[in-house]
Amino acid sequence: AVARSFGPVGGQRAAVRCRALGEEEEAPFDLQVAVMLGGAAFEAYNEPVAEKMYVESTVNNTMTTYVSRDYFSSQVQGIAKIKLHSASNLPARDLWGTSDPYVCLSIGESHAKTAVVDRNCNPVWDETLYLMVRDLEEQRLLVRVADKDMIGSDDALGMTLLPLSTCSDGERHELNLDLGGDGGGGTVNLTFEYIPFSDTSGNLTNIPLQAVEGTPTRVLDAWKTLAELVGGTLERLSPICYVDNVDTDTQAWVLWSPECRHVCVAFRGTEQTKFTDIITDLKVASCNFDVERSVGNFFDRSVPQVHSGFLQAYDSVKVK
Repeated sequence: AVARSFGPVGGQRAAVRCRALGEEEEAPFDLQVAVMLGGAAFEAYNEPVAEKMYVESTVNNTMTTYVSRDYFSSQVQGIAKIKLHSASNLPARDLWGTSDPYVCLSIGESHAKTAVVDRNCNPVWDETLYLMVRDLEEQRLLVRVADKDMIGSDDALGMTLLPLSTCSDGERHELNLDLGGDGGGGTVNLTFEYIPFSDTSGNLTNIPLQAVEGTPTRVLDAWKTLAELVGGTLERLSPICYVDNVDTDTQAWVLWSPECRHVCVAFRGTEQTKFTDIITDLKVASCNFDVERSVGNFFDRSVPQVHSGFLQAYDSVKVK
């Protein structure tokens, strides 16, 4: 497991020796912070059990579960609750005269999609999806309908845009939206409801956690005890959100201390029972931990080094 902290480190420091570019340099070391980060890494084996409305998906299959009321309220104005009922008269894209439609919804970086309905140009979904609203006046709901293909890219069946400001009064709006765009056609029927954050904030407290099966709970307790022995506490950092990319099987907790201006990203270690994690561990080539790819030389030893498997996993969740 890896925990990485960004920002100034307070408290007393002890100096350790390290080498960079062949020369010795002083590097600060804080025992309390080191223990705190180690404990945060093991805490990454806990998963939140939150209501669906607090789980945000992005287009690359990264799921973010928010657990901090303070952070959530600073980033999100409210939640769009959308029930996809059905569609009618969709174009037929398959050789046998039908389509396999699904709907993608997005507001900014927030994304959700329905299940696929096989061989039906008049599909019924009756699915409820949630999207985060960050700017009620400027953002729009993008509705895209596509035909799922087994081979090649999916075919577009139509799209439409809905300004959020037109239906932000807190009432439920049942809408029949005509689909346009290149080759698009048909109609989508949905119910849209905007829920201000103030109406949901009471639910975003004391989100329960469940340990991943096989988690060494005694190790977690040992880290907490060790933190107390060195005069610190793991509670110096509070969790903001839990990030999970299902494609790369990468999980991380993001924690912060606003008072100290600390942010910690604690990654869960790979699990040898999962094939995706085994592939990650096999990618052992050293490379720059250069998030923005600003260093031309991929193996420049003047920047921190990680193995390429970790960098690929990090890239899959860094959007959050």
